[in-house]
Amino acid sequence: VTLCNEMHVYVREESSVKFFRDLRRVVYVTPTSYLVLIASFKTLLQRRRLEVSLLQQRYRTGLQKLDQTNMEVIGMQTELEDLQPQLVQSAKDTEELMLVIDKETEAANVQKGIVQADEAIANEKAQAAQAIKDECDADLAV
Repeated sequence: VTLCNEMHVYVREESSVKFFRDLRRVVYVTPTSYLVLIASFKTLLQRRRLEVSLLQQRYRTGLQKLDQTNMEVIGMQTELEDLQPQLVQSAKDTEELMLVIDKETEAANVQKGIVQADEAIANEKAQAAQAIKDECDADLAV
């Protein structure tokens, strides 16, 4: 309010004189002008208070979200610490399973080699039998 009063006095005493000197026009500063100034100030103050209130609410909401996130992180860390022995055991089990799979793969490869050798022998015998059959068919046809 003191600022509004000082503005009113300044406009009435100094600015109106300068305005008259520069433009040769008279400016009247009335109590109504002062009341309009105070109303404008109140409107501006109300807007600023609303803006500050909104910013405070945003700040509070942000702090709440940070607190909530912090609590969730703490919960996840606790859960991770609780699951750590299971993760170690799972890693150990996986390693053992990989060793078993490697051994079985080696055994399967050996068996595959044996089967391929047997297949090659069977194919040779089949070709020999086919040759004998073709020869017999040719003898019968004559």
